[in-house]
Parts: sequence; C-alpha cells; structure tokens
Amino acid sequence: MVNKQLVKKYLEKKAEREAREKKTQKVTFRLGSKTTLMSCITIAFVALKLTGNIAWPWLWIFCPIWVPIVTLLALPALLAAMALVVLVAGGILFCIICVIALISGFIRSLIRRWRQE
Repeated sequence: MVNKQLVKKYLEKKAEREAREKKTQKVTFRLGSKTTLMSCITIAFVALKLTGNIAWPWLWIFCPIWVPIVTLLALPALLAAMALVVLVAGGILFCIICVIALISGFIRSLIRRWRQE
C-alpha cells in the first residue's frame, strides 16, 4: 500500500516537472539533429545550380562546407606566423637597442677622452 502511494506521488511530481519544463522550454528551429545552417545553405546552392539559376563553379557551391574547415585548419598556422613575427620583431628591436647602447657608450668614451686632452 505504501509503495503505491510513493509511486503515485513520484509520478505526479514527475508530471509537474515535465509540465514546467515544457512551459519554459525555448522554441528552436531545427530540421534535424545534425542539420546546420551551413548544410542548409549548401543544399540551397546545389538546388540553385541544378535548376540553372546560378552559374557558379562547383567549388563555390560547396564553399559553405570547406571554408569553415579551411579556416579552422589555417588558424593555428596564422597564429604561429603572428607569434614568429612578434618574436623576430622583438629580436630585431633588441639588437637595435643594443647597437644604440654600444654606439652611445663609444661616443661617451670618445667625449671623455676628448675632454681629458
């Protein structure tokens, strides 16, 4: 008898929770679990190409698929190149500062010798 009452309470609370979740659930546009905006655009481009409405090369028809992939693959290379530029520029700047310090030290020593004479 006690078990039936517990089960009944549990089912009632579960139904209340589901009702609350359903009320607060946001409405989202989804065609399927794996469908994305890029795949929808690609399908539209293919349909337009096959119907003759656009005369683009197939490379550009499928660009919504390959452009994000190329971007993700190129991003680390771009960041590495930027880091290399910063390192090289920093190294060059350090060398310039050292040369300036050496030249100024040499000029100071010449001035001291000139004043002593």
